[in-house]
Amino acid sequence: MEKIIDGLLDFLNHSHSAFNAAYMLKTILLANGFIEISEKEDYKIKKGNNYFLVRNDNSVLAFKVPKKIVDYRFLISASHLDSPTLKIKMGKENISNGYHRVNVETYGGLIMSSWLDKPLGIAGRVIVKDGKELVSKIIDINKPLLIIPNLCIHFNREINEGYKYNPEVDLKPIISLGKEDNSILKAISDNLKVKEDSIISYDLETYNFTQSTLGGLNNEFLMSPRIDNLESAYLTLEGFLKSEDTGNIKVYVSFNSEEIGSGTLSGADSDLLKANLQRINNLLGYSYNEYLTAIAKSFLLSVDNGHAVHPNHPEVSDPNNLVYLNKGPIIKFNSNMAYLSDGASSSKIINICKENKIPFQIFYNKSDVRGGSTLGTISVSQIGIETCDIGLPQLAMHSSFEVGGAEDVDYMFNLMKSYYSQK
Repeated sequence: MEKIIDGLLDFLNHSHSAFNAAYMLKTILLANGFIEISEKEDYKIKKGNNYFLVRNDNSVLAFKVPKKIVDYRFLISASHLDSPTLKIKMGKENISNGYHRVNVETYGGLIMSSWLDKPLGIAGRVIVKDGKELVSKIIDINKPLLIIPNLCIHFNREINEGYKYNPEVDLKPIISLGKEDNSILKAISDNLKVKEDSIISYDLETYNFTQSTLGGLNNEFLMSPRIDNLESAYLTLEGFLKSEDTGNIKVYVSFNSEEIGSGTLSGADSDLLKANLQRINNLLGYSYNEYLTAIAKSFLLSVDNGHAVHPNHPEVSDPNNLVYLNKGPIIKFNSNMAYLSDGASSSKIINICKENKIPFQIFYNKSDVRGGSTLGTISVSQIGIETCDIGLPQLAMHSSFEVGGAEDVDYMFNLMKSYYSQK
């Protein structure tokens, strides 16, 4: 029997952009008998069936309708598919000093230095004209096409003294020594086997070409690009798929653009979740008043990774709430509600953990250190559902290559399966 972590590694190794990740989720859902629907058409929903939709090729929402609705409410988990990266600009490219450089811009709060001196691939979405139709094609040019070389220490003696990278100057990758007018179009054309003049537009980004793997003396570490937040996206899906029919409606959603504020067509600040819950309600024959009652009884788990205590910098963590790898999921708190966990919502998750013997940890930022925020506060601004923020601890968040705990994978899967199996 395939282990959960084997499936996670395969997912990570094929999800080099939010578009590729959404495609992988779609493949998994279809393999599990889910029926694809489109927001551009009327839904046909029957009790006892499972459905999913993809919005903008980079976000996924799936739901399971029980054979008999015993308790009309929604059990929801939300994660995100995007990660900080270097996005490729369209338009003119640069050939100078014998090098063909690709024009890029930063996406999200990436650790710039982690992108240098690494083989980089290209993945994302391409829009191609096929006859009179514009067709979206998901692409992964799965070869080390690019690299961003550091300036050698002989010419940059201050590099180990806090060098400040300039994205316009220091982060331009090289792709060839050739003289092609547009190397990206050529790479797309070769990969998709289409003519260059049929390529209309694209959303492409670079990715660290290093494979996801287990490491450490006892394989205790998960080492991979994009652990934040593809680990959560995959494990919440697995728990969702393996959960029992308990007479309520189970919803899985993975948004895009969390790393840039979520204010997009497929972000948590869109109507993706709200509109689809309302459509489900209407198609099942419930009134708007019954919908509001169901929402009041519903629950949302915002699942996004958090920070383990750093081996070399423990001083940045709350000394009374240190979080460790392989010690279980974390429940995230913040007095200013950057995380939406409170006494009421967290107690329900803590109770699930205790009843199912799942280890868990409590996370607070150190009081003089400003942390990040996540999906919970954004989602609840769209639809008022009781929410708890959780995640898995990791190191090197927003690096091009991150580190998590291998044992935590099973802990999170068991938590999500137990959460979705509530009566």
